[in-house]
Amino acid sequence: MPKILAIETSTNACSAALLNGSEIGSEYSYAPQQHAKLMLPMIAKLLALFSLKLQQLDAIAFSYGPGSFTGVRIAAGFAQGLGFGADLPVIPISSLQTLAQTAYDQYQITHAISTMDARMHEIYWGIYQTDTQNIMRPLTADTLTKPNAIKIPSDNKWVIVGNGWNKSQYHDLFPHAASMLKLAVAEYPTNCLLYT
Repeated sequence: MPKILAIETSTNACSAALLNGSEIGSEYSYAPQQHAKLMLPMIAKLLALFSLKLQQLDAIAFSYGPGSFTGVRIAAGFAQGLGFGADLPVIPISSLQTLAQTAYDQYQITHAISTMDARMHEIYWGIYQTDTQNIMRPLTADTLTKPNAIKIPSDNKWVIVGNGWNKSQYHDLFPHAASMLKLAVAEYPTNCLLYT
């Protein structure tokens, strides 16, 4: 298994997680506007947990959005800076896909409509379903619309998650870096980017 660091800062929640073989360490905090201050200590704590140096990792995964503009910039900035400094590739992951994976990991939801508040009476959303490996895969492209424009599948197995819509059954669920690790492993090494 690759050694991967995951960074998630696209919402009011801030998290980091590190995959080391079969072990996962994670840090999570609901801390609006504190992500830039919290992320480096979180990463340092995870590296120390496994007695690793950044250069010993195989890749860094990060949330590329959608979500908070500032939060997405923070994740991309940390991933690019750390990846460039340690000569590591990065793996961009959708924050809506991470939210769907978090829903599966925490509540065994296999059919998720991920939503995030986009302000201005609009929401980001995407429809995801688990594959045979229990990885959430997109059935639609991530989209920005008014809530009433969401095309909900006609059967009743779909669960709305996230804070984008008042119809969400899991309004307080946020994407978690530990769940992003599963998506990153599925993308590694095919969809890695290297900053040069």
